[in-house]
Amino acid sequence: PYQSVGWEPALRRMLTGQGEEVLRDQAHFTLAQYIQQDGRLKDAVAEYRRLIEQRPRSKWVENARAAIDQITRKQFTVSA
Repeated sequence: PYQSVGWEPALRRMLTGQGEEVLRDQAHFTLAQYIQQDGRLKDAVAEYRRLIEQRPRSKWVENARAAIDQITRKQFTVSA
């Protein structure tokens, strides 16, 4: 049913659906991942934080926190 719809609208629909909570949590995490992979890091962090805020007991919270850490961690490189 979602072939003609992009990944973001399809996943957002799953978040508001009446499906199982575990699937909604996974859809929320996946949405944030896709946004991150799309290079929209600020939006990705916001989605990860929304998941943590809305579903603090979800098994995806630890992964969301790790993703936020990865995005916000300052990195430096040393070149010769």
